[in-house]
Amino acid sequence: MKAVAFFCGPFVLSAMLWSAQASAVCECYCVDGVLRTLCTGVDEAQQGVTQCLDRAASLCPVANPAASQTYDPPVEGAENCRDAKVWDAAAGEFKTRKICDVTDAG
Repeated sequence: MKAVAFFCGPFVLSAMLWSAQASAVCECYCVDGVLRTLCTGVDEAQQGVTQCLDRAASLCPVANPAASQTYDPPVEGAENCRDAKVWDAAAGEFKTRKICDVTDAG
């Protein structure tokens, strides 16, 4: 399983849905207090894109723990779909987003 996650739901970058995106984006976000590369598409996440290499992990605020709901994977290649607290730096607060881990492409 890759450390990169596929995410969906409204976010600062654009509106992401549970379906495949025409132009997927990968960015570095604080997810549950840890830097993670999140992509809007499974294919991009499976390629091992990493956007967090030049960022200090200490930049991530830690969210208050909360119960996380799990979801069925929306597309093939996604697994462990759940709610996560993602730091929205523009708003200065955590937002709950649906994210999934991805399986290896090969």
